[in-house]
Amino acid sequence: MGNFFKMIVICFTIISFTNIAKSEVTYSCWNCMMLGIDGEGNLEGARVDYNAKGGPDIAVTNYPYGDYLQALQLNMISGTSDDLMAFQVGAMINQYAEYLEDLTPYCEKEWGANWKDKFLAVGIDQVTVDGKLVALPQVMSAAGALWYNQTILDQYNLSVPTNWDEWISVSNTLKDNGVIGFMHGAKDSWVNYDMFIGIANELDPGVIYEAEAGNASWTHDSLVKAMSMWGEMFSNGIMQEGALGNSQYPDTHQGFTSGNAAMMTMGTWNNFSTFTNEGLKGSKASYGFSEDFKYGITGLPDMNGDGKHGRLFASPDVSIGMSASSSNKDEAWKALKIIIEDLQPTYARDLWVPSMNGVPFDMSDATSDFAKAALEYELGMIENAYGKREFIYAEIKTALGDAMQNVAVGNMTALEAMEMVEEASQSVKR
Repeated sequence: MGNFFKMIVICFTIISFTNIAKSEVTYSCWNCMMLGIDGEGNLEGARVDYNAKGGPDIAVTNYPYGDYLQALQLNMISGTSDDLMAFQVGAMINQYAEYLEDLTPYCEKEWGANWKDKFLAVGIDQVTVDGKLVALPQVMSAAGALWYNQTILDQYNLSVPTNWDEWISVSNTLKDNGVIGFMHGAKDSWVNYDMFIGIANELDPGVIYEAEAGNASWTHDSLVKAMSMWGEMFSNGIMQEGALGNSQYPDTHQGFTSGNAAMMTMGTWNNFSTFTNEGLKGSKASYGFSEDFKYGITGLPDMNGDGKHGRLFASPDVSIGMSASSSNKDEAWKALKIIIEDLQPTYARDLWVPSMNGVPFDMSDATSDFAKAALEYELGMIENAYGKREFIYAEIKTALGDAMQNVAVGNMTALEAMEMVEEASQSVKR
């Protein structure tokens, strides 16, 4: 009888240990990439695919962005965070790097010594902090693109502007005909950063990153010129009237998508809402239009006189890290591996830029041959992308945002604005 009870205890212990080892993985995010459950209790698309791949049980908490920042700060520092967390690269991920697991051993075990070859290099570089791999990129976002409505341009016998002077001319011609040429949500700092990086990299590639690293001054001639050109956009006819009062979402996105503006700057995350039947159906329902437009994408117009349009620059749109304090790391890695690797075709179906090499766009729901050609051109630009979207240092990011607003309203010259950014840069501890 004693042995019988001992066997029961042993079996119960094994069962309990197994349950603990395979306990539910927890994941918190603000952009959960369709991994959650919708308002009616149905699994979202990526969650269905995740389950089909045999992913461990996972509880996904989807926060509004502002709430997520608060929860992240509280839970990371106190060691009570979920097993997996979503991050933006740059300032956010750098702030919490010390609380995150080094994922290099997991990657080497899963994919071998050359595991980095599986990923876009620009993505891995931005989730590595002081030599520590603190997250993996889920999908990428490339910015620095000029989106255009070919239907509108054709109506006025205009071509996509290829240089600065053409950009001014096309914008003003459309304005004279009662159409917004280029629309921009200058109320939002994030899209202003995209614009500035795009201009700066077109004028003198890489100087802006050298300035951020402290190896060049923010008063470098090309950066002052970039700020000057930004300011000129508000007086030379490129920017629409009232741009500083418009947000990028929904104002600019609605204006462009519904055919009220011929051009905007936006990134590759805009693919789904314009290039797919499903996404465009949602855009039409949300914005109240029915016309079928031919949307296209190219780089920012040539500004340095080399005859080539600007190059895109890219960062992980979402990256996912594992808490160093997690007690469920093996299962968390299994979940992370599936989310990062196995679901890449799922993301490609919605035309997200894959973070891993060799994953093409799924164009099966593309609206037209024109849309497919635009996507093919976009892929070529992505392969030639240069640099990153996100700034590492919050002080510089804030100063640059303030500088751009001051120049836009005429309160500062370009040089004065960049001197302010340089002062902030010198205060940063690198």
